[in-house]
Amino acid sequence: MQKKLTITIDEEVYEDLHKAIGSCKISQFVEKLVRPHVVRPNLELAYSQMSKDKKREEAFKFLNRVQIIPLTSKTDRLYPSKALIIFNGKESKAMADQLAIVSKLRFLNVLA
Repeated sequence: MQKKLTITIDEEVYEDLHKAIGSCKISQFVEKLVRPHVVRPNLELAYSQMSKDKKREEAFKFLNRVQIIPLTSKTDRLYPSKALIIFNGKESKAMADQLAIVSKLRFLNVLA
């Protein structure tokens, strides 16, 4: 469901936006910019549900490596390869462009 929103911006900004985006696409442009900052997926719930899948978890026992996506607490800038998430109750930014595949052996000291 869509809602109508009236905003006020500088005339020069509007004219340049109209030229760059087109009058029919301004709403879509604004929504794409704003959405990542206000709509947050509930990843903790999704991960919790995935962990209850016994067949999936059993298969992971035999893999010798894991995928790591680094997180940062600096959430002021959001680029297409980044995603805002809530982790341990805190807002973080997942940096998918820095994805790493790491051997499970590197975690032996951490988990022991």
